[in-house]
Amino acid sequence: ARPVDLAVSHAGVEWSNGVAARFGGGPAGLTEIEVDGVALLESGPVLSLFRAPTDNDGIRPMEGMPTPAGRWRRWGLDRLEPEVVSTRARMRQGAPVVDHVVRWHGLDGLVFEHRRRVSITPAGAITFDETLDVPERCDDLPRVGAAFVMPAAFDRIEWYGRGPHESYPDRARGAHLGRFASTVAEQYVPYVRPQEHGHHTDTRWATLTDGVRGLLVTAAQPFGFSALGHSVAALDAAEHDVDLVPDGFVHLHVDAHMRGLGTASCGPDTLPQYLVRGRRFTWSWSLAAFDARRDDPAVLARRLRAT
Repeated sequence: ARPVDLAVSHAGVEWSNGVAARFGGGPAGLTEIEVDGVALLESGPVLSLFRAPTDNDGIRPMEGMPTPAGRWRRWGLDRLEPEVVSTRARMRQGAPVVDHVVRWHGLDGLVFEHRRRVSITPAGAITFDETLDVPERCDDLPRVGAAFVMPAAFDRIEWYGRGPHESYPDRARGAHLGRFASTVAEQYVPYVRPQEHGHHTDTRWATLTDGVRGLLVTAAQPFGFSALGHSVAALDAAEHDVDLVPDGFVHLHVDAHMRGLGTASCGPDTLPQYLVRGRRFTWSWSLAAFDARRDDPAVLARRLRAT
């Protein structure tokens, strides 16, 4: 199976047919992906460091110590403000390469510098090479990854990783490795108090399709993902499950790192090996559009990883 041909426009340069990817300002760098005039992205992908706190995230590990969720809010991870430092595009071997630098400003003087290189591979994928500098005092992050929004029509999910139910780094053994199919609606876990859910660890590739057009996510290293009908902000703001209403979009997270859940409600917090501590993070991942009627995403993913 072959991915559809790639056409890219930046600063008035266009070539080929099929998929159009457009680059510009803003915190994402990549602004659009279209297939035959149909948009696959509503927004993003942008840096994602926050998750809607779980019940465990809101419990103090020891008397007098802040909760994990309390630290995240004190650092401003739930309200980061982007400052676009630079966007530089050039042509390399007939394809564009875009270098994008964004400083994300939190609270208490914290700055997270995110450098992203977006490039087009010979196999027709859009590859993101990411570097993120996190201050060492942020010693317990909820996640490190990217988040973007897709139209609601792309509600059919398939992946190769752990499933079929949700899994997290410290709650993965009960989810076996395999190829699974689901829908965005089926990913919802009805916790009485809305919170982080629907994550899948050890993923090799994942797709979202509308039955005709599809978007494939893959990476050289196993990653985590979730595809939900609610944003992190909506999950965080809701007091009860009845307060949640799907907003008409698909909220996709692609995570290089995810904090464990721990057992703080009835035992110890997340073990040290499942914490995400501040440092320099580097990771790479790719997107590719494909024809959901004829292409096998497993074959396409292997082909993209080989290039």
